[in-house]
Amino acid sequence: MPLGLVLTLGLLIGAAMSYPMALRLFTVGRTDMTGWQSALLFAAAWRMVVLRPLYLYPPWPPATG
Repeated sequence: MPLGLVLTLGLLIGAAMSYPMALRLFTVGRTDMTGWQSALLFAAAWRMVVLRPLYLYPPWPPATG
């Protein structure tokens, strides 16, 4: 299998597995979590879903020096 296909499938499977867990956490109101903890959970999910793929494939051209 080509490396690009493996990476693409890995990202898709990772997102597909993470989405139901995140959906459950963000849609169910919990009395044992404060607003600060919910914001921290959202920041962690944002880092995993948005920022981590940017580390693998940045949308800007690489710096040349």
